[in-house]
Amino acid sequence: MAISEATDRPTADRSKLSETLRPLREATHLPSYIYTSKELFEREKEEIFMKDWLAVARVEEIEKPGDYMTFHIMGEPIVVARDRDGAINAFYNLCAHRGVEVIEGDGNAKQFKCPYHAWTYDLTGKLLGASYMDEIAGFDLDNCRMQPIRSDIWEGWIFVNFDDDPEPLSHFIADFAKHFGVFQQGRFRLTKRLTSTLKCNWKLINENFVDVYHLITLHGDTLTEWPTPETYNYTTWKNGGYAAFYENDMSTLEPLRELGHAPWLDNWLKDKDLSLAAGAGFLSPNLTTFVRPYTVAEIIIWPVSVDETLIHQYLTVPEHYFEAADDVVERAEPIHQQLDLVLEEDRTMIESLQKVMQTKGFRPGRMSTSEFLVHNYVGAYLDRMFSADDVPQATE
Repeated sequence: MAISEATDRPTADRSKLSETLRPLREATHLPSYIYTSKELFEREKEEIFMKDWLAVARVEEIEKPGDYMTFHIMGEPIVVARDRDGAINAFYNLCAHRGVEVIEGDGNAKQFKCPYHAWTYDLTGKLLGASYMDEIAGFDLDNCRMQPIRSDIWEGWIFVNFDDDPEPLSHFIADFAKHFGVFQQGRFRLTKRLTSTLKCNWKLINENFVDVYHLITLHGDTLTEWPTPETYNYTTWKNGGYAAFYENDMSTLEPLRELGHAPWLDNWLKDKDLSLAAGAGFLSPNLTTFVRPYTVAEIIIWPVSVDETLIHQYLTVPEHYFEAADDVVERAEPIHQQLDLVLEEDRTMIESLQKVMQTKGFRPGRMSTSEFLVHNYVGAYLDRMFSADDVPQATE
């Protein structure tokens, strides 16, 4: 892709992209316009978020017929709802008459009614009734509906895709599933979802979540005994995805450990102590996972604007925990508190990064050898967003 020379970045900065694509020991971080350009942000919407499969919710969040949730994904209003037959459907939250948003928030309904002219729709988005339209030539009520969006389910996660002809979800998620499918997250259940907003570009959050370099410094008191970069066992794949596995202890896990690990994980990571085994991964463009034999934490981010991002933190535990104990949510609370504390520590640094991107004095620095996953992520991003003509070849 090419960005107009009249946009909010200097032409000279184009050469800096090739410096990021150098081998890690020679690479430099990205220039500021990658995180501040409004035009680039719009291109990211079209080239990434309108083409990729996006995880939006857990199936247990819309468990009963009539349950629904609404979202704004890069400005696109959508509804995800469970119909009377138990199937999950996704469609644009736009009335087929004038385009007004029909539904607000989350809840349960027998049908949806537009607040403007009272056109009514069933739980799949099909039009049920439209007053004063009987004598309108060519109006076909039976084939009128809120525009559908492709949706699918993987291990309890609801995915949507805005593309007219996307690859199957099973293909898109294959690399991620190879490493994390063993958790059978369809057999896990949500304890709580936490939502917050960060004043920063969405890519800075993704970079932070894959940044091993900052863990000991910034999270030394909250993420104790975390593995050093030298001990990380990781695999990467297309679009910046990765999986890493390690051992470390977390006292906040103890209330869940008392209920035992998920039995289907008996043979997970045979070379590690199962009570200490852990993993982390990323599914492009916006899902980060942290796994334990007792719990899976997922973080989903939604870009709101070029410098604002919404974050949803999900924590799930094996479903049978709810049968084994009546205080599962309370047992998981220490982990929720830890996740929230870590995010607040990250917030101070990430929002600071976004602020300095606007300053004249900002210059991207060299990468550390500990930033191997950051290098992988930004390299994949550049390969996707910029053609070869946009990125000059690095010279020796």
